[in-house]
Amino acid sequence: MLKRFLACSLLIVSSPSHADFFGLFGYDNFHECILDNMPGISRHKMARVTYKDCKKDHSPAGHVEKQRPLFGIKTADECIREFGEDYSQAGIGWIRTACNALYY
Repeated sequence: MLKRFLACSLLIVSSPSHADFFGLFGYDNFHECILDNMPGISRHKMARVTYKDCKKDHSPAGHVEKQRPLFGIKTADECIREFGEDYSQAGIGWIRTACNALYY
């Protein structure tokens, strides 16, 4: 039982396959906050509010370590396809920027 718990914990922490895991222990950076909160927002005004909320806690210009997860999203293009659907233009732009910052 303990081995199973440790294995699951390691997978969740080391290789998030979806942005929902970013918020599990808090966001490490601005880009994770954007990917977790921006999808689903179709109004430009709400996208700006979300951007400002993420910017309060994390600098958009801060250094970000690119991710190399074992499972799930592996590239910026996959990230954009996953999160950048029918949202506001501002939301799509910030999602694209976050994906390019986080993935190769």
